[in-house]
Amino acid sequence: VEEVLMLPGGGAVVSAGGNELKVWDIVSGGKLLHTLSNHQKTITTMCLDGTGTRLLTGSLDQHVKVYSLESFTVMHGMKYS
Repeated sequence: VEEVLMLPGGGAVVSAGGNELKVWDIVSGGKLLHTLSNHQKTITTMCLDGTGTRLLTGSLDQHVKVYSLESFTVMHGMKYS
């Protein structure tokens, strides 16, 4: 596990390990809700946007992904170098 982030409301957390994000319901004892693998290499960082509605991730694949916390889908992606 590279990083863990509490989501707004305190009922769920997101963990980053390898190229996967996992969303866990911590209120129900740690039930896995979603597994996302949109990066090609290890995710090294993640944070929430200022509104708490989007999750940003950065990876060794040189991409930043922006996810909707409502649907857990990629809204935007960009390559950096």
